Amino acid sequence: MGVELASLVSQIRDMLPDLGAGFVALCLEAYDSDVEAVLHNVLEGSLPDPLKGMDTSTPWPPPALSLDEDFYDDDHQEGAGRPKQKGKGPAV
Repeated sequence: MGVELASLVSQIRDMLPDLGAGFVALCLEAYDSDVEAVLHNVLEGSLPDPLKGMDTSTPWPPPALSLDEDFYDDDHQEGAGRPKQKGKGPAV
């Protein structure tokens, strides 16, 4: 876990200590490292489907999780930060 990610995970876990570092890291990835969006959506129970069914105490490192196109097309909370897409180029 990089220093920046560890810092963001720590910020969230300071407020919600029952959440596992792996779960928090995946939430941060889904919400483009937006701590406020993660906190809001966790507290409101409005996480995207791939995260909804996940054990919130998941430790680091988290399991591989596919945040598919449906996730990116769905508005879970207006203004809460849009997830970024990664690696959509052709395979080399």
